[in-house]
Amino acid sequence: GPRGAGHPRADRSGAGALMTLAARAAAPMSSAAPVADRGATGSSAHQRLMLRLFHRSVLKQAKWRQIAALLGPTDDLRCLDIGADNGVLSYLLRQQGGRWVSADLEPEMVAAIREVVGEGVGLLPPAAWPFAAGAFDRVVVADGLEHVHDDCAFVRELARVTEAGGAIVLNVPLRRASW
Repeated sequence: GPRGAGHPRADRSGAGALMTLAARAAAPMSSAAPVADRGATGSSAHQRLMLRLFHRSVLKQAKWRQIAALLGPTDDLRCLDIGADNGVLSYLLRQQGGRWVSADLEPEMVAAIREVVGEGVGLLPPAAWPFAAGAFDRVVVADGLEHVHDDCAFVRELARVTEAGGAIVLNVPLRRASW
């Protein structure tokens, strides 16, 4: 469709997209989301390439299984993923059901995630995220905390945007050399 104000891809920086996505995430969900909502709308050739690479990595598959197990069912839930491993985790998370918003701190990563999932991706500002308190039932941060300059402020924002009783799954890479 045409790109204009309010369209998630209208603002190439992603900031406007995130504002639109925040409003979309806050909208109530129907109890029976159509199956089409579970699919991603990104480039199918790029999706296939990213998924092929994912399926070749035993470590990425193990990380996905752990995240999915900790996350639990997401049907009919409002969900946010941050730092989604070039879009593969965003794609897999969306396949689980629910209403997903994807975000990253780097414009290049936002573009990479969009290549895999299409709509619903935005650039996350370092502070004062454009989401209401309690906007999400589930939040996933995959390999992102180590890239944040102020991790305390980041975790405060995670807690603020997560609904009371919701869940945050926070994954960081294991680097034995840093112990």
